[in-house]
Amino acid sequence: MAYCRAVTIPGGGTALVRMSGKSPANCDICHVKIHTKLCDALIGRKTCDVKLCDACAVASGKHDFCPKHRDLA
Repeated sequence: MAYCRAVTIPGGGTALVRMSGKSPANCDICHVKIHTKLCDALIGRKTCDVKLCDACAVASGKHDFCPKHRDLA
């Protein structure tokens, strides 16, 4: 399955590029940006793993947390 992605090209323009494979998943919080991180909060023996974009992730050292678990940061 193919999908398109907007990329910035030298000179400041943008282009739509056709990508192959499965489209990356969006952030589970804002549902707009592509997720780049997962929530690292421990829930029992597993991590939360909510998909997060850079804007929605709450960073604490080497760990990232979702808004629900930001108090652990």
